[in-house]
Amino acid sequence: MKTIKASICVLCLGVFWGCVPVGPEIDWSTTKFHELDVRGDAYFFRYPDGSLLYEHDAKLIVEFEGCKVSVDSGQFWGTEGEYKPETKERKGLKYTAWYKNDETRVYDVEIVDLAFVFRVGDGESDASSCITLVDGIAESFTGELDYRNELYNFGLILPADFEAEYFPGDEGLALRKRMEVQLTEDQIEDEKDSQYKVEIFFLPFSNSKGYGNISDFISGEYSGYTIEFGDYGDYSGFFVGEGAGGYAIRHYFVLSDDGGLIYDAYLKVPSEYYGQHKEEFDTLMGQMEFF
Repeated sequence: MKTIKASICVLCLGVFWGCVPVGPEIDWSTTKFHELDVRGDAYFFRYPDGSLLYEHDAKLIVEFEGCKVSVDSGQFWGTEGEYKPETKERKGLKYTAWYKNDETRVYDVEIVDLAFVFRVGDGESDASSCITLVDGIAESFTGELDYRNELYNFGLILPADFEAEYFPGDEGLALRKRMEVQLTEDQIEDEKDSQYKVEIFFLPFSNSKGYGNISDFISGEYSGYTIEFGDYGDYSGFFVGEGAGGYAIRHYFVLSDDGGLIYDAYLKVPSEYYGQHKEEFDTLMGQMEFF
């Protein structure tokens, strides 16, 4: 299972084909996911927030800060003898830079087992400043969205329709998406009326009061709240419902095996839309992993 985290492994250009110009500044802590149908199977890659995705000449294009990365099933050869390729393979990926006049005119990373590539460059101009973007997209490619937090020893499968924000130092994770609301023109007073935000946070914290089990924590901290037991086989905990300023919040609390941590995952959504997302949140809680 491939891990997607805030920091990603970027190709060491100095080892493979020398120094290249600095490309666009990329913040991989806030990303979006795109799903690809590859011969009937679902695969995913992530791309920087602020990118444009569109179809051109029957190819998917990811455009970010002047770099246009295409998802292609063919190879780039150019005119015979015109381009000099250099290739390196690693962990199922094939990295190729196509040189002309000492410039990287085309650069691609091939997913070897599936025989398609993420490519940048048209063969006419220097594409080296976009190499880091291509590497980041290609190296995030996976058949299953997976997040692992090594600080707090938990993980989960990330839903593809949410944007992910990874907190510094592995302190936690936020998932966000915007939902459209079907309203008539008379009902819309502000553009914000036609959308609302769904947020899910994962914020573990220390069991500083030394609760012996999760039931004692719930009794001590959430007496009087709406509480439901949530058993997912390998682990169990409690759902706690509360409201805050027009928002509905649904927590799911689990105590770590050693008792040192309390895992708090919670849904935050405008109260009127809570019913539409409660089951989605509960399903996601069943996809967590503790290690």
